[in-house]
Amino acid sequence: MKLLSGLTSHHAPDDSAPSPTTNHAYLSIYAYKSPLLPYDDWLKSAEVDNSKWGVDPRLENGWEGKIMGLSPFVMQAQIVHINLELAEKDGLLKDAPLWGRRNFDMWRWEDFVDWLKAGTKVSSDGTVEQYGLARALSSFNDWVRGYVVQNGGQIFDDIWNYQETECLINEPEALEGIQYAVDLNLKHKVQVAPEIESSIQGGSYRARRGMASVSWSSTSVYPEEATFPQTWIHLPWSKKPQHSIGGNYLSVNKASKDQDAALHWSTTWHVDRDAAQKYLDITGAVPGYDPLPIIGVQPEGSAKTVALITLSRIKGMSTVPQNAANTQLYMRTYGRSPGFVRDTLTDAFQASVIEESSVDDAFTFAKEKIDAELAKTQ
Repeated sequence: MKLLSGLTSHHAPDDSAPSPTTNHAYLSIYAYKSPLLPYDDWLKSAEVDNSKWGVDPRLENGWEGKIMGLSPFVMQAQIVHINLELAEKDGLLKDAPLWGRRNFDMWRWEDFVDWLKAGTKVSSDGTVEQYGLARALSSFNDWVRGYVVQNGGQIFDDIWNYQETECLINEPEALEGIQYAVDLNLKHKVQVAPEIESSIQGGSYRARRGMASVSWSSTSVYPEEATFPQTWIHLPWSKKPQHSIGGNYLSVNKASKDQDAALHWSTTWHVDRDAAQKYLDITGAVPGYDPLPIIGVQPEGSAKTVALITLSRIKGMSTVPQNAANTQLYMRTYGRSPGFVRDTLTDAFQASVIEESSVDDAFTFAKEKIDAELAKTQ
């Protein structure tokens, strides 16, 4: 979409299916193949305090040390959406790490699995009447990748600079993280299977067949006015909490005749408090620039709670800074050949889920294919 003849918006795709690119991957292609204009000098002349961005723009939208794009919102976290009625009915919120409690974001993976087991109901004939966890996993998406990262794994030896030389997806930490996702369905029997999920109109969570669902930290994912009252916890972790970065951003074409207008409008739009407030009101997304003052004055309620959970693992933005001390940030990129990599990882994940092969075998094969593709792009 072109704006002001020189301003271009880019976005990361929905995580429901493989895609040829994500935000940072797309940015890198534009940065060296198309003439994007860095924001650095303009931001300095406009006296924009770059320390107030939710995520450092040089990290999130940078290329070779320059800021090549500005993000209108802080990338959402993967959190657990909970059907309040179903969880309360079984007393499963009593010790849950809800926002505002001392144990917020303190659950580890084993605690989460035990909680999901308690929320799963099976009849005497073996029929699952209620799943602990709704929303089936059928692809290697941000959710699965989060499991890998929170367990200490990564896809590549370099996830930031597009100089990856080796795929690390079959390293022990990565394999264990993927196994967590697979085990939810195959071993623990707490998550709806893909074939069952597709047969339930609207999905098992909306149909009240699942107590909880993992998805983005936004109240717009499952609007309460269209579903039921909810509460939320951060996605429990095993070794290290994680938060992905890389959502939507705006950039300016260096060849445009409207450079100054595009730079002025896009910068002003991000840092203007009224514009940020309106953006929050309409989208429910946490504004990308100086979000805490805006979130802080919001009325108490679901939107504010989810926004604070979104920021809770980000250093300098979290209102519970101890929870952000050891967060592993990672970019939602899939390297120089993103479409190939994501499709290959999804094939491996699907083979694991349907028990066609073990996680170890499936992802070792995926690593070999990806390494061979990397060799072509050296």
